[in-house]
Amino acid sequence: ADALCLRTGPSPVDGFRDDRSEQGVLGLVGPLARGEDGLTLEQHLQRAAMVLQQAQTESVAASKNAWQIVEAAKALEQSGDTARAAEFYRMSLQLHPWNLEAQLRYGLALRTLGQPEKAREPFELVKRHAETDDWHNAARKALGEAPLKPAARWEGSEQGPYLLLVRIGKVPEVVLQETVEKLEARLGLPARVYEEMLVPPQASRSAFDRWMEHQVIASIQWQHPGARGLLAQLGVSRPQQAPKNELLAALIRALESEGDQERAQGMRAAAEHHRKWDAQWEAGTMCDLAPRLLTEQKVKLGEAIIVGVTTCDLYSADSNYLFGTASTGQRRCVVSLQRYTAEFNGEPPDRARLVSRLHKQLLSSIGFALNVPRPTDPTSARAYPGSLQEHDAKSEYMSAECLAGFEQALGRKLPAAARKPSGL
Repeated sequence: ADALCLRTGPSPVDGFRDDRSEQGVLGLVGPLARGEDGLTLEQHLQRAAMVLQQAQTESVAASKNAWQIVEAAKALEQSGDTARAAEFYRMSLQLHPWNLEAQLRYGLALRTLGQPEKAREPFELVKRHAETDDWHNAARKALGEAPLKPAARWEGSEQGPYLLLVRIGKVPEVVLQETVEKLEARLGLPARVYEEMLVPPQASRSAFDRWMEHQVIASIQWQHPGARGLLAQLGVSRPQQAPKNELLAALIRALESEGDQERAQGMRAAAEHHRKWDAQWEAGTMCDLAPRLLTEQKVKLGEAIIVGVTTCDLYSADSNYLFGTASTGQRRCVVSLQRYTAEFNGEPPDRARLVSRLHKQLLSSIGFALNVPRPTDPTSARAYPGSLQEHDAKSEYMSAECLAGFEQALGRKLPAAARKPSGL
C-alpha cells in the first residue's frame, strides 16, 4: 500500500455491521477513531488544503499526498458532515483514483446522501480490482452480496489426474478461486484446494542483505580514496565488515554531501523496498513441503499433481528470485504470487492481471512437474521470461508443442479452450 500511497489503515472488514445504519461507521467501514492520529479536524483540513493547492502546479507530487485529503474526509465523517466528506473523497480520487479505501468510503458516503445508484460504481470497481479478500469482500458487503464462496476443497475422491493446490501461508481466496477456474478450463482437469493451510518454515535468506552485497557493495570501487575514507569512519578495512545498515547510511550521506540527491533518494527507496520484502525462502524446500506433509499424513493422493501456492518470495542458489519451480517429472511444483502483486510492484490494483500472471506461471510449473519441455515460442504461456515485463507479454495460451507434451503426459486430449484462438 505504501508503494501506491494508499493509507488503508485497519482491515476494511473491521467495523462491519449487518445493519445498514448510516450513522457512525456508515454501515460498513469504521472511520478513524477520535484522536487516534493526534490531529484535530481543522489540522486535517489544513493539510488537505495544502495538497489541493499543490495540485494546481505539481499534480504528480500532489497525487502522492492525496491520502492527506482522505484523512480529512474521514475526520469530516467523524464530525457528522457526510456531504463535505464525500466531496473530499471525490477530490482525493481525482488525484489518486486507485486508492480502494477512498473509493469504498466515497461510495458509502454517496449512499448515505441518498445516491445509491451512483454509489454502486465505486463499489463495483473495488470488487472487480481488489487483489485481497478484505477489500473484495468489503465491496461485496457494500453491494449487499454474500461473502466470496471459497474455491472447491479436496475431498479425497478424485478419479484420474487432477490438480491439488496446497496453500503455503495465506493466499487470497478470490485470487485462488479465479485461478482454479481458469486452470480447469485450460487443462480440463479438476483443480481442488487442500483444506489445511501450511505454515511456511522460517525464511532462509534476506533480500536486503543480498541487495547490499550483490548490488550496492559490488558497485563501488573500494580502493578509491573517498571509499577508503568512508570505511575508516566506520572503523573497518573492508565493506563486508561493516554493519549493513550503518554502511548504507554512510553511503547515502556521502552521496548527499556530494550533491547527488537523486542517487541518494534512489538508494534510500531501494533499501526501503528490500527491507519491506526482506524474507525469502529456498524454492526446493518449499516445493517439497506439501508432498512431505501429505506423505507423513498418509494421504491417498491417487494421480494428483501437487501444486504449492504461496505469497512467500522464492529463490534458488544464486538467483535473486524465482516465480516458481518444479521437481521435473515428479508431479510437484510451487509458485509464488508475491512478485505479481500490485503492492510489490507499485502498480494500480488489478486482480485480472494478477490472476493472469499466476495462471501463466502455473501452466509453466505444472508442465515441468509433468516433464513437458520448455517451448521455443516466446508468446507461449510457458516461455521463459527474463523479467516481469516479458512475463506480461506472453499470452495465456500454450504453444502447440506444449499442448502435445501435456496430452502425452496426461494420456488425454486437452479441451478446445486450451488452444489459442485464431488471430491471437
